[in-house]
Amino acid sequence: MTALLIADHDNVKLRPATASAVTALLQMTEAVDVLVAGNGCEAVAEEAAKIAGVRTVLLAQNAKLAQELPEVLAYTAAHEAPGYSHIFFCATALGKAAMPRVAAQLDRSAVSDVVAVKGPKTFVRGIYAGALLATVEVDEDVVVGTVRTTAFEPAGEADMPVRIENITVPEEAVNWDASQFVRFTETESDRPDLVSAKVVVAGGRGLIDEAGFSSLEKLADKIGAAVGATRTAVDMG
Repeated sequence: MTALLIADHDNVKLRPATASAVTALLQMTEAVDVLVAGNGCEAVAEEAAKIAGVRTVLLAQNAKLAQELPEVLAYTAAHEAPGYSHIFFCATALGKAAMPRVAAQLDRSAVSDVVAVKGPKTFVRGIYAGALLATVEVDEDVVVGTVRTTAFEPAGEADMPVRIENITVPEEAVNWDASQFVRFTETESDRPDLVSAKVVVAGGRGLIDEAGFSSLEKLADKIGAAVGATRTAVDMG
């Protein structure tokens, strides 16, 4: 059994979530290949090639893959799926958007937010917004899912980097025009990313106003935590 992991990166650096996902997948399968899909991301592939437990790095490059369109990424991942028993993404915004599209193209069920592995096809995942944990078993030949990477320790560094193989991006991905990239905006912050943070400080309506929420942000800065908020707090602005 071999897994294909779609790397989490920004075309410049490999995010730590990828190494944690490798740890999870090695509990499911005997080998892990990593797909680095982007544009001008050779350095990312070189980083992925140094993760312990990775067998091969597949490098797919195209301008559309740099725009983080889930449809384009899903077509590319599904094109490489034959021969793999597991197709997994990190549970990021892009991974959560692309993974169900891959499952639909392969006509397989999807398993989201895996937080523990009990066997090659038996997993623990959160339900009811994480309030409960459920053990699920997949009875299909290919498992498609996402990994909650904060639940796993990152894999170490290999003694020698593995082979990087350049692959062709499928025409379906290149010619996809049902969705278009408009612009990318990002809020600059020294705090860790909410998805990958080890510690999250969150608040709700009890903070009352911006001044109250500001005190929560000061606490987060002191302990190096990400900041979260309830839906009510977000609606309140």
